[in-house]
Amino acid sequence: MNLDVITMSPQRLHQIGSAVAWVGMWAGVGLLLRSQPDVFGSMIPLLAAGSVIGLALPGHDDVRLYLTGSLVVWAGLLSGAALVLGGTSFLGPILTLLAVGAGYFLIVVPTYLTMWPPGR
Repeated sequence: MNLDVITMSPQRLHQIGSAVAWVGMWAGVGLLLRSQPDVFGSMIPLLAAGSVIGLALPGHDDVRLYLTGSLVVWAGLLSGAALVLGGTSFLGPILTLLAVGAGYFLIVVPTYLTMWPPGR
């Protein structure tokens, strides 16, 4: 099998990139909250809902729907994290991590979806 001729559809590339980014979010939150299992436990429903809904959003099929859904997911995730972690020293680092994720899903991904494949 010649590995340099493997091609991937834009949809599959989007799915893989999104899954990797969500794994990074989970791992980052887990690392930041590793000494506080109760706090991490309270973040699990937020991360689970965000990742399930975020991965279910359409990609190339409807970029406008993807962007609207992503805005709702990330607004809920950031505000939920602020509610859960309010008053703790973890609020700043977690919100920073989640803001980077939001930037990826709200800026990088829609740009990719509208520009890829070339000539679309």
